[in-house]
Amino acid sequence: MILQTCQRAGASVGAVATLVGVTYSGYLTAVGVAASRALAKRERVPLTADRTTRFRLVIPAHNEEAMIGEALQAVMALDYPSDLVDVHVIADNCTDLTAQIARSFPVNVHERTAPDARGKGMALRWLIAKLPPGQPSDAIVILDADSIVEPTFLTALSARFERGSEVVQAYYAVRDEASGGEVSLRSAALSVRHLVRPAGRVELGGSSSLYGNGMAFTEEIARTFAWSSHLTEDLEMGLRLLLAGTRVDFEPSAVVRGEMPESRTHANSQHQRWETGRRGVARTYVPRLLNAAQEGSEGGRWIYLDAVFDIAMPPMGTLVATTGTGSLFLALFGQGSSRKAGIAGGSVGIALLFGHVLQSLRLAKAPPEVYRSLLGAPRNIIWKLGVLAES
Repeated sequence: MILQTCQRAGASVGAVATLVGVTYSGYLTAVGVAASRALAKRERVPLTADRTTRFRLVIPAHNEEAMIGEALQAVMALDYPSDLVDVHVIADNCTDLTAQIARSFPVNVHERTAPDARGKGMALRWLIAKLPPGQPSDAIVILDADSIVEPTFLTALSARFERGSEVVQAYYAVRDEASGGEVSLRSAALSVRHLVRPAGRVELGGSSSLYGNGMAFTEEIARTFAWSSHLTEDLEMGLRLLLAGTRVDFEPSAVVRGEMPESRTHANSQHQRWETGRRGVARTYVPRLLNAAQEGSEGGRWIYLDAVFDIAMPPMGTLVATTGTGSLFLALFGQGSSRKAGIAGGSVGIALLFGHVLQSLRLAKAPPEVYRSLLGAPRNIIWKLGVLAES
């Protein structure tokens, strides 16, 4: 009796896990196909811009003396009329030379000391409220202080705003992606998360997420929606905008490359904070998104259901582990046709997930080192499961 109960429980767990894996692998496959179509279309008919958009670049920086100079050099090298670009650096609770280094460039430097209100969201909220409305811009762009923008970054964004976009997420890629190890593996992950997924979701009628770096907003939107102090303020902002009826566009030709941790030790706390923040946002916003979808609110139902899929999706490694574990449980505890169907479904799901990753690398035109980094994926999956357990 006890053995039969355990077998039924194991089969049920396996069926649920496999169903989750197969559902998400199917969703990602559809997104990947749409992304291929969207990116191919962009290559055939690239957006052109009159380069008339007035940009205000905002760079929050906390103790970034090692990187801020290089980041500002890239901004100075932008292929865009300099009289249409106004740069603001927030030296936020800094105890190093960030402000002094920034002042060696022709930019505006704002020193903020607020030890009880730390964080990127609070720094952005402080500066946007402080900027005088008498010096308007068409769009405000937020960049990380350890990032390098490509020369055509603002030209690509300008094309979007000239066509009526209100919020645009740029392609947030990885610096030194060919350096191997953890950096190359992170590049593989971000080609899925920051390129293929937003390109496909927007092509299917959804809204891109915001990824914290390379985010651009019209002046009106930036002043209307104040930033929060949430751990994942960018994710939350994207959902707030969506529920208010504002869609986030994605521009793959506007490329900004960010610095990534070179070891798991440095990445561990970052991932823990992200996962903790993501879960909190999911608990708050998934019910609201489902309610908006049920009511058929502005933008239709799919745009909200797509956001639910995205925010509730486990990390790719966890998804592979879940699907594989589900198939294993069904193989051990399943019976008859349900056992065969579960094993077959799990196998197909895992194959589709790996296919999605390889397709993402192809669309991102990843160098060979990024492909080779996938050999470390099993170890990375185990590490990520540990991070999730601790967060």
